[in-house]
Amino acid sequence: MSQNKRRLLSARIAVVMLILMLVAACGGNKQAAEDDRTVAVYKLTADAAEEQTITLAQINRYMNVNMLLNPLFMYYGQDPAFRQSMLEQYVALKILGSRIDESAYQKTVDLAEADYESFMDYFAESVGGKNEMNKQLKEIGITGDDIKDYVITSALASEYLSSTVSDDQVKEEYDGKVAEDPNAYVTTATVSHILIGTVDPMTREEKRTKEEALALANEVLEKLRGGADFAAMAKQYSEDESSKDNGGMYKDANINEWVENFRKAVLELPLRQVSEPVETEYGYHLIRVEDRKVPTFDEVKEQVRTELVQLAFADFMENEFPDLLVSTDLPVEDTGETDDGAAGDAEDAGDTEGSGSDNAGDNGDASGTAGADAE
Repeated sequence: MSQNKRRLLSARIAVVMLILMLVAACGGNKQAAEDDRTVAVYKLTADAAEEQTITLAQINRYMNVNMLLNPLFMYYGQDPAFRQSMLEQYVALKILGSRIDESAYQKTVDLAEADYESFMDYFAESVGGKNEMNKQLKEIGITGDDIKDYVITSALASEYLSSTVSDDQVKEEYDGKVAEDPNAYVTTATVSHILIGTVDPMTREEKRTKEEALALANEVLEKLRGGADFAAMAKQYSEDESSKDNGGMYKDANINEWVENFRKAVLELPLRQVSEPVETEYGYHLIRVEDRKVPTFDEVKEQVRTELVQLAFADFMENEFPDLLVSTDLPVEDTGETDDGAAGDAEDAGDTEGSGSDNAGDNGDASGTAGADAE
């Protein structure tokens, strides 16, 4: 296994371990393996005579795997509208996966199974063996086969959607965005800055007012415009302890890790020109962009393809899916809610007839997240 893949798996396992404890504490949904009530009826195509079904057991297992692999789902797992959305997402995955070209089916399954095996092997190693892993999975109401089904189902849907996006479409999307904004795909930059803080970074206590910070920032800016050396000014005035001794410089940094106002300035400033004071939650920054790395088409084409696949999924959910979903009847989970109005709302959310709910695509991109999760 490559070092990069091992590091990726390690990070994911750490998250999985946390979620295992949280889901186990909440009990999971252990009725998953036994309840065969039909909760969704759908068709693979609009003119199909045969109808397909999803059982409560299937959607409970799908939900439990999602909670294992997607931390935020823990907080919404009992919400009726969210459960309805996840049910519709699962139906959509089944429909899209059924459309994959026969020549691509087995290769996609083989790759998904290999990803699943790598994930499970490392998972077992991290918790002390397969027996312990299976014990913990049982606590939250799923098995390794449930995770495999999740990975394969998502991979088939993702591969089908990807096949609907041509290389020409990807290039056209890239060219259009770059023509509109040359920095559209920039994620790395070398930046120097001077921070005049309003709060102590350790205690978060106010160290000066905004007005005082802005006045000092403008004073330093005037010195820079008068020819003062930026690195020297950073060492003298900057209150960013991580960069001041390096002349305020962050070299080849990931701009997506920065707060929005700072990131926006880095993308918009002309190179090697000092900004006006830029306000963030930390105070005021004087920013100079030394370099921006503009990625080539080859470097970002898979990112662009993924964006187009997501749009294809959203288009499917909005324009085709409503005619394929015949009905849903998802029982309301017992959350201890005693408010009759809330219970009534939940029942409404869980019972539709050929609706294709507007929420269907809101709570997760079904176009291949599981395949990524298992890599």
